[in-house]
Amino acid sequence: MVVGTVAVLSLGAVWTGSALADPGGPATSDRAQQVYLDGAHRAGARNQDVHVAHQEPSSASAGRSAAANAAAAAARSKEGSPYVYGAAGPNAFDCSGLTYWAWAQAGVSIPRTSRGQAGLPSVPLSQLQPGDLVTYYSPVHHVAMYIGNGEVIHASTESRPVYITTVNRAGPNPSGHRVNG
Repeated sequence: MVVGTVAVLSLGAVWTGSALADPGGPATSDRAQQVYLDGAHRAGARNQDVHVAHQEPSSASAGRSAAANAAAAAARSKEGSPYVYGAAGPNAFDCSGLTYWAWAQAGVSIPRTSRGQAGLPSVPLSQLQPGDLVTYYSPVHHVAMYIGNGEVIHASTESRPVYITTVNRAGPNPSGHRVNG
């Protein structure tokens, strides 16, 4: 378990690129994932700038930070675990199963599904902190956990185990959510 305060002083764009707008397609499609990762453009695609910054937490949020850091550390510990639809750990995960399991390791209960997790309080992408969730697509059907430095960890497809990528490369239409735990 990682407990402590980390302050990151640099601010600015983490990654700017084209986001694939594919609201009708599945989040776990191998082809959609490859096209998105290759940065290809499609009709309806739009550029999205994500500016991710960290601020040193106030003493009032110190408890939240300890739980959030524990959740982020738990999620990171599962990098390389297999994706299995409907799985919520401890050895295999789907996207929301990973975030659900990671927060449970920190002693916090959150909704099990990505749509349920999208109902958590919104937070601007510029204010993401480790442990925050980032949902994708419209309607929402994918979720990842922010781990800091402009990166998320997620379980996205059966052909690829749990992995770390940038906020924008995990899917289109990213939206931040804060777990109050």
